[in-house]
Amino acid sequence: MINLNPEQIIQFLLKIQFWDVVKALVCFALFIYVLIALVVVKQVNMMAEVINGQMNPLIKIVAMIHFLGAILVLLIAIMVL
Repeated sequence: MINLNPEQIIQFLLKIQFWDVVKALVCFALFIYVLIALVVVKQVNMMAEVINGQMNPLIKIVAMIHFLGAILVLLIAIMVL
């Protein structure tokens, strides 16, 4: 079992830098955005089943490109940050 006294906890918290917290929050926000982009793809696919139209394949492609772009931005942020 790990025994941490209050002084050790304070020392650990003082070592955390502001920009590390910002980087973690940005990556977390981008991860949430990827999940939202996935929901958009799912919604577009459901819409395409209900509504018949000539633009359905194009809209599906745009939604998939958006999702892949969101993943790409997340991966770039993880590598750069």
